[in-house]
Amino acid sequence: MDANVLFSAAISPKGVARAIFELADQSEDIALVTTNYAVKEALRNLKEKFPGRAAKLPHLLANVDLFDEPTAELIREVHDLVPDPHDVPILAGAVHARADLLVTGNSKDFRELYGKRVGSCLVLRPRDALDLLLTREVT
Repeated sequence: MDANVLFSAAISPKGVARAIFELADQSEDIALVTTNYAVKEALRNLKEKFPGRAAKLPHLLANVDLFDEPTAELIREVHDLVPDPHDVPILAGAVHARADLLVTGNSKDFRELYGKRVGSCLVLRPRDALDLLLTREVT
């Protein structure tokens, strides 16, 4: 989960990002993962833009597995795949966690990676990720 997905889930109880959290809560087959880096970024943005919603984040993270930060070597390996250096740890974190999906709404920096795999991780927009997860739940 990218920081922007955590942010969106915290500010919008009826949005796609929150629906991903709710689906994961209802399914034993879906585990949400993120890193402390993403959590800190989401919390910083919430406090700056929607201070009243920042308190929602810990509740949302109750069922999210936090992974250690990726190694410097892995960060170097994926460095050239995203244009913003602040997003490199997000991608590296997903690869490090061996996540099946990296869910990110950051189309500015991840547009070229949408629908592609980096390591084991498929990079998807939140709507595409939700659709994929719902399809998996049905089949």
